[in-house]
Amino acid sequence: MSTINDLLSALGGIAASPTLLLVVLGGVVLGTIAGLLPGIGPSTAIALLLPVAITVPAEISLPLMVSLYLGAEYGGRISAILLNIPGDPGAIMTTLDGHPMALKGKAATALSISALASFVGSVLAFLGLAFIAGPMSELGLAFGPGAYFAVVVMALVLSATLVGSAPMLGLTAVAIGVAVSTVGIELQSGLPRFTFGSFTLLEGGRLDRRDHRRLRRR
Repeated sequence: MSTINDLLSALGGIAASPTLLLVVLGGVVLGTIAGLLPGIGPSTAIALLLPVAITVPAEISLPLMVSLYLGAEYGGRISAILLNIPGDPGAIMTTLDGHPMALKGKAATALSISALASFVGSVLAFLGLAFIAGPMSELGLAFGPGAYFAVVVMALVLSATLVGSAPMLGLTAVAIGVAVSTVGIELQSGLPRFTFGSFTLLEGGRLDRRDHRRLRRR
């Protein structure tokens, strides 16, 4: 009940404050414009807003950044539907259904569906964050080294099975990738691993153009 009371009090505070309503409206408009521009996206828009956000009180900056982010998320769908140019990586899938609808003269329908889906998804995300964030954080803190190792192994095995009818080929590729990724300086301890005394391998199991030229000369 405390979570519900906090949500209701927060909504009541926003609805009773014309300043906050204008801030939210301005953030959504600016975010939508930023999302329309390919290459900017929600993260870049938030980064550009940070100098302004740190100069205003938190009760204004936080709603402004949240509304800017949500507006940018929807703005990327507008360019994806109308121009087949996703404004951010999250809008790539919108081009598969939205742009064909726009070509058939149903752009308004596609934009309405996208707006409704964005609204419903945002509401569900906020409710999930409010009610599930606490239990999920406790579950995350309960994870130990063994659990993290099991999750990583499961992810690698699932990745290997994506090759279809040749699982051994996928497992071999995963094993080679893991072996190559262990070469270099270990991030936690700072100790070199599998470098065999080579300074080139300290940066990891990758070769740049200079390394390729050295190998050709040899």
